[in-house]
Amino acid sequence: MSLSKEPAFSTLRNRFVCGYRDISDQPYCGNSGVHTVTSNAIETTNGAGPHNIQLFVMDPDGTVLHCLPGYWNPQDLVGELDLAERLDSVYRERSLSPEQKRAQFASMHIDHFKHHSKELVARSHMQDFDRKHELSRPFSDTLRSAPNFHAVSWQEGGDDLVKTTDEIMHERMSQRPFFAYNNFDTGRFSDYGTHFYDKHEDSLDENGKRLETESMGKAATMKDGGQRRHGRNAAGGSGHVPHLQIKTYGRLRSMQ
Repeated sequence: MSLSKEPAFSTLRNRFVCGYRDISDQPYCGNSGVHTVTSNAIETTNGAGPHNIQLFVMDPDGTVLHCLPGYWNPQDLVGELDLAERLDSVYRERSLSPEQKRAQFASMHIDHFKHHSKELVARSHMQDFDRKHELSRPFSDTLRSAPNFHAVSWQEGGDDLVKTTDEIMHERMSQRPFFAYNNFDTGRFSDYGTHFYDKHEDSLDENGKRLETESMGKAATMKDGGQRRHGRNAAGGSGHVPHLQIKTYGRLRSMQ
């Protein structure tokens, strides 16, 4: 939804070559409920659904400049794309040594999230079920400090203990300076929150509020089926090798 909205759409169309890769058979891939082409589309928080989708920004040679896990607000996405373009200039700068380039990569990612607006940070808080999941992992880098579960309840301190997704993303990227896509540890990079993601879009109105007519039985069935499907993927999948697809607005070609 965010890719087709302005200002993200024009930025991607005019400044980037866009493609996609099917990750459904990857062990790190998450699951969600059934979403048909006629289902409702709603906005959610930045970084939601990190196991389901990752947006890579790369130099033409396959060097990763940035990776955004999950959904991102169109305006916030453009700011991250701008950063990727500046990082690409560093990568191509011949006067810098590899060590200098890596150092600039790390500092630019850290500096970027430190200057995020209050509005962007507010859009980057994890959803309740993802924050609760992270609080059950006291040694995760998603936490500001390991909580004392006997003294701190979720309602009392959970929101402050868990980092926002924009901070997690940039901290993790700063530790992966100019990695080749084939060497990028996508599973570890996008590992936060639950593997199952479902906003039950068809049970929400245009303002994102739950309708009274929601069928909880149907939702539970979808969730159970998704969890079973994820278990099969985690065990190794079907062995299918996904293709990388490149779309250039009018033609589609497959790259092995």
